[in-house]
Amino acid sequence: MFCRVATTMLLSAYWHGFHPGYYLSLMTIPLSLWVETEASTTFRTRLGIRGQRIWDWLHCVLKMRAYDYMSVGFLLLSFEATTKYWHSICYIYYVFCAVVLALSYCCKQRGLDHMHNASRNDTAVKKMSM
Repeated sequence: MFCRVATTMLLSAYWHGFHPGYYLSLMTIPLSLWVETEASTTFRTRLGIRGQRIWDWLHCVLKMRAYDYMSVGFLLLSFEATTKYWHSICYIYYVFCAVVLALSYCCKQRGLDHMHNASRNDTAVKKMSM
């Protein structure tokens, strides 16, 4: 999926023109979609109905802030101006993405270890009952 989205965004940036800001902004979208998918499968699925509604609202707000972040490339157009602005706000969107991916990975590892231990315990209980 990542390669298909990246290819689509690359072609879209080319279609918009030759300004580097287009490429910087549109090539952020595959990362965004990856982070969204990881976060939803790791965290949202563990929530109840009320938690999922809160998650959806928060997701909508954060997605709009991501669009704000990415739109800077369309407004400033140049590589230098876009990266200078992103640097002035400490590349906050990329930092946020890295933190979400790290948390997702840690939760998945912990969940997998927990499930692995539970299945080993189930196997031990079955052997003892035989």
